[in-house]
This record gives sequence, structure tokens and C-alpha cells, in this order.
Amino acid sequence: MPDYRIATMDEFPFQHTVKDVNTQAALEALILWTKGDRYILTDGANATKIAYANNSGSGTYVAVDWTYITPAAGWICWSDFANEFYKFNGSWGLYFGAIGPTGATGATGATGATGATGATGADSTVTGPTGATGATGATGATGADSTVTGPTGATGATGATGATGATGATGATGPVNQVYDANYRCIIISL
Repeated sequence: MPDYRIATMDEFPFQHTVKDVNTQAALEALILWTKGDRYILTDGANATKIAYANNSGSGTYVAVDWTYITPAAGWICWSDFANEFYKFNGSWGLYFGAIGPTGATGATGATGATGATGATGADSTVTGPTGATGATGATGATGADSTVTGPTGATGATGATGATGATGATGATGPVNQVYDANYRCIIISL
């Protein structure tokens, strides 16, 4: 029987999009939220955690409507409001992606011409002064730009839900052999 590994999102390094980075007070002041809404919190008892809406609601903050997910180092998520990536390394900060290599150094400019030799003194063993040094050559062109591409942008929003189709026949019973694997941080289903 084949095994299928299904990622556990609470432990996956690339997290679902968050609506915004908020204070606990701003979260509690929301007047409308939808199940699945997520916010990075910056203060309070749940500072640095991701608040996840368990239910849709409006009006008054109810603590049981929210789950607080503790991030692990290296987590990355997109903020819809800030339109930027955030990365967690003990605290949340803007994530700019990997830095590409430095471009090649440009060629060295040509050497300037040598100055003329000074005149020899009359009936003397003393040599005249050396002529002035020629001008320095122009600086070479800058190296080519790096070809390293930055991180891929976030996935666009999901479109509106279509009309409900007719109910199909009842399918076969699903798998019953499921186990969480802490090494892979996933649920393993054997079929």
C-alpha cells in the first residue's frame, strides 16, 4: 500500500497569507472577520504568534474564536496589507529574499601616454627633469547584472465560489490508517 504525506500547516515553513501585522488591541477591535483570517501579533500575551480565526464573526472580540499559532525560526508569510513578505527569526521582520552574486568587475582602462623627456643640460652631467606623467585611462565598463531571480510573489486571491452542483453518489470509505510523523512534520496516510 502506498503512503501519502500531508503537510501540517502549523509546522510548515512557508505559511498561508496573513491579513496584516497587528497589535492585540487592534485584533480585539476588529468589527468583522472571516473564518481563516490570520494576523501576526506584535504585542501582548500572544506577541509574535499568528492569530487564526476559527469562526466568522462581527461586532465583539471573543477569545475562543481565535487560535494562536507559535511560529518557528525560518517561517515566511505574505502580508496582504503591507504587500510584503515577513520572516520569523525570534521576531518578525521584512524578508527581502536571497541576495544575488556581485556582477563581474569591469575591464581596467587604458594606461595614459608617457610624458616627454626633459632637455639635457648644456655641457653638464646632470640630467634634466623628467616630463609630467600622462593622464590616467578611462575606467572600464561595469560588469553585467546578476541573473539571480528573487523570490516568487504570493499567489493571487481565490475567485468567487461557483454555484453548488448536484450531489454525487457516496464515495468509498476513506483511509483509516493515519498517523502524525514528527520527523516529517506531516500526517501519513496509508492506502
